[in-house]
Amino acid sequence: MDKLTELLERALYKHKQGKLCGTGDLYRSLIGSLGESKVVELTEGESVNGKFDVLGSIRYPGRIEVKTANKSTDGKLGAWSLKCKHNACDWIALVDASSIEDSDYRISMIPHDAFFEHFLTPNSKGNIPDFIRWSETYNESDNKSPEATNLFLKYEVSIDIIKNQI
Repeated sequence: MDKLTELLERALYKHKQGKLCGTGDLYRSLIGSLGESKVVELTEGESVNGKFDVLGSIRYPGRIEVKTANKSTDGKLGAWSLKCKHNACDWIALVDASSIEDSDYRISMIPHDAFFEHFLTPNSKGNIPDFIRWSETYNESDNKSPEATNLFLKYEVSIDIIKNQI
């Protein structure tokens, strides 16, 4: 792990514990940057400042939108502002950085069509919210958001690939 990533992870851990002050926007920006850097390393791609976040090269080639979750709410992790990504990327990368203090990440690389087939399906109230939420335990000890959790798990990148390549 490079020194900058190590420093960011320590700062985020302290912030998460309430020991480091800062604005919510700074926190979200740092978390997003860490998630994007993991996807850049995984894909051997490059960071892009535009309508998508990463241009994948070797693994998962194409335009990748990265959404990084760090804190759960009501036992769920989530990603927001996704409707505008429809037809603007090839992949949705969901990064679970909730165990960032252990340098543990879980990454799901979901093809655009599979993601939006799930995402654009109206919920029981007939709405299409602009977010996706999945179980923080991956339904090992609960049954929260089972469809979204199963989607994450179906496209999750193997831990061996992540550890060997990042």
